[in-house]
Amino acid sequence: MQNKNEFLILLRQQIKNLKEDDLFDCAVSHLLIFVGANFAGFERQSVVCKNLLEGFESIEELKELFFNELSFGLNKPFDGARFIEHLFAAKEAFSHLPTSSNSSFEHLLWKYRFLNIWSNILIDKQIDLFKQMNELSNLLFKISSTTTKNLQIEFLLERALSLLNFFEFSSSKKCLEEAIKLAGFKQLQLGGALGKRTQFQEKSVPQLFVEFEITSTTNQKIEEPTEIIQNTKNGDDTLLEKILFDEKPKIKNKKLIPTKLLVFWLVHY
Repeated sequence: MQNKNEFLILLRQQIKNLKEDDLFDCAVSHLLIFVGANFAGFERQSVVCKNLLEGFESIEELKELFFNELSFGLNKPFDGARFIEHLFAAKEAFSHLPTSSNSSFEHLLWKYRFLNIWSNILIDKQIDLFKQMNELSNLLFKISSTTTKNLQIEFLLERALSLLNFFEFSSSKKCLEEAIKLAGFKQLQLGGALGKRTQFQEKSVPQLFVEFEITSTTNQKIEEPTEIIQNTKNGDDTLLEKILFDEKPKIKNKKLIPTKLLVFWLVHY
């Protein structure tokens, strides 16, 4: 146990000595590794602080320690949580980032995301974390005018989802409505039509599509799709690039920027 404690002290000291920008990169890097392993089904190697967790011969022997550090009494992370050491490293890094009205909106938003993820992997809802999220949310709302519209939308969606997780349905709905308004949607709903999705499909079947109307055009460029890591690809070469509808849609096809897609996803979550 002495070696474990020595490693913990060393790890905390290494993180504490990082400059603010490096501290932020370290926190986000480790958080993304944890999210990738537990919510996206793949492993992502960190290029930041890659040697941070290599000071101990066996991370497996430290897992109990990490689980305890991320617990609130008997309220512990799920046993099946993978790469828990990276969530702990993210926790330590975020704890040293300044939290004030002078802080970067993006830094505070990522800290909010961390708290939300931490809350989601605990066996029970933890009111202490919810209080921290509420305090951070108040600060983010206060400085929201200093950041881009896209980040404001991302925060509203994060906030709506976290409120939903704590059964604050009315407040969650308000955040979602504000995100829809900020994204410029006048109308947003699912539609359906008969069509074919694969090369060898003989009969048409119902296909879902999104019907939307936006208040004004946007100058934001549509980002190219991010390449999916190989081990998470479908691998189905029979899928058509575009759905073939039996009747040509009367409305114009239009692509959505990522933040608008996030709004649509949460509306129909």
